[in-house]
Amino acid sequence: MDPLKFTTAWLDERLSNCATDEERTVQTIYFVTCAGDFLVDECYQLSRALYKQGVETNDYALQAFGIHQQGYHLRFKGRHEEANAFTREAEKLLQKSKTGFALTVVTQMIAFDYWTNGERDKAFEMSYASRKIAEGYGDDVMGWSDFQLAVFHYDLKDYDNADKYFTIAQSHAEKYHLTYQLGRIQCGMAAIAIARNDLDAAKVLTEKALVGFRSCGQLTAVSRALNDLGTIHASRAET
Repeated sequence: MDPLKFTTAWLDERLSNCATDEERTVQTIYFVTCAGDFLVDECYQLSRALYKQGVETNDYALQAFGIHQQGYHLRFKGRHEEANAFTREAEKLLQKSKTGFALTVVTQMIAFDYWTNGERDKAFEMSYASRKIAEGYGDDVMGWSDFQLAVFHYDLKDYDNADKYFTIAQSHAEKYHLTYQLGRIQCGMAAIAIARNDLDAAKVLTEKALVGFRSCGQLTAVSRALNDLGTIHASRAET
C-alpha cells in the first residue's frame, strides 16, 4: 500500500490507478478501515457501496465487511444496539466465507467488538484466526493483526507481550512506510511506557506519532495524540 492520505481525493486518485476491480476493492476497504472514525459519513457511504458490491458478486466476506462498517457508523452515532445487530449479521456472513482481504479485516473488527463486550476468549480466538488469514497478504494487514493482539495484552496489563506484538507490528509498518499505522503503534508503545512510569519515552513516542498523523491528515488521531501529550506534560508537572 502507498502511504495513506485521509481525503476522498486521495482515494479517488488511487482507485483511478488500480488495474483491476479487486485492487479497487482492496484499496477501498483499506481506506474505510483507517478513516472510519474521521471521515465518518463518507466511509458510511463507501461501506454501503461495498455491501452492495458484495451482494452483486456473491462475495460474503465483502458483504460482512460492508454491513459491519455500517454498524460501526451507528456505534459512532451512539446507536449501540443497532450496531450490535449489524455485527451479528456480519458474523453470520463470515460463516459462508473462506478467504480474502475483506475476511481478514472484518474478522479483526469483530474481534474488537467481542473484546469491548468483555468476551475475551472469543476475541482472542477471532484475532488469531484473522492473523492466520493475514499471513497471505502481508504489509498493512499483518501489521494490524499484531497491533490488535498488542492492544488486547495491554488491556490485560500484560505489558511484555503487548510490547512484543507492538514491536512486530512496528517492523511491518516501517518496512511498508505505513505512516498512520506506525503512529497508532507508537501511541500504543507510549501507553506501555506510561504504565511503566517512563514518561520521557512516552513523550518521544507520542511526538513521533503526532508528526505522522499530521502528515497523513488524520485529524482525529492528531487530536488524540495532542490530548495524550497534554496528559504526559501534566504528569511531568510541565505547563
